[in-house]
Amino acid sequence: MNIVPITLMQRPYPECTEILHFTESANDLSLNATEQLEQILNQANIHLALEGCSQKHLLSVSMYLKNFDDIQSINSLWYQWKNIDCKATRACFKSEIYRPDCQVEVSFMVCLNHLQVQQPNHIQLT
Repeated sequence: MNIVPITLMQRPYPECTEILHFTESANDLSLNATEQLEQILNQANIHLALEGCSQKHLLSVSMYLKNFDDIQSINSLWYQWKNIDCKATRACFKSEIYRPDCQVEVSFMVCLNHLQVQQPNHIQLT
């Protein structure tokens, strides 16, 4: 088997040296997955504001879903919440979640030294 090293070509935010990582789950676990996600995104807005940040400082978002039954409404809610300044990558994973009634957990990675961060150079692939 050949092992090929992966080289990172470009860091999107090379000046970002202070990173905050936090995970949210819904306070009301009696809700369905979409309603839990709505609570989580509202909590994330509060958390970001307390750090002096906004969605534009998000680097990545990972969603852990108990199942994909509600994926269309989850995606719809995500795109309603995410504003145009949000360039974060997002990944969704089907995952066994520790608390039985928890349908969704979301991890956020945020650049805290955002005042120094320039917009990334975009590379167009042809």
